Amino acid sequence: MSPETIQMFEDALGMFAFLAVELTLLFLAISYLVGVLQEFITPEKIQSILSSRKGKGYVIAALLGQSPPSVPARPFLFLRGCCVPGLALGR
Repeated sequence: MSPETIQMFEDALGMFAFLAVELTLLFLAISYLVGVLQEFITPEKIQSILSSRKGKGYVIAALLGQSPPSVPARPFLFLRGCCVPGLALGR
C-alpha cells in the first residue's frame, strides 16, 4: 500500500472514532435528560396535553418531534418516552 492510502485509512479511522464517541455521549446525555423529564412530567400530564380534541394533540406531537432537526435522534427519543401503553395520542 502507498503512504497516501495508509494516511487516508488513518484519517478515516480517526474520524470514525471521533464520531462514535461524540454520538455516544450525545445519545447518553439526551437519554438522561429524557429520563429526568419523565420524573417530573407524569404520563397523565402528557396524555392530557396530547389527547386534546380536534387533532390538537397531533399538531403538538408533530411540533415537538420537529425540534431541532439538526439531531435526528431527538424525535425518536422523545417519542420512545411518550409511546407507553395507555397514552391516548390525539384521541
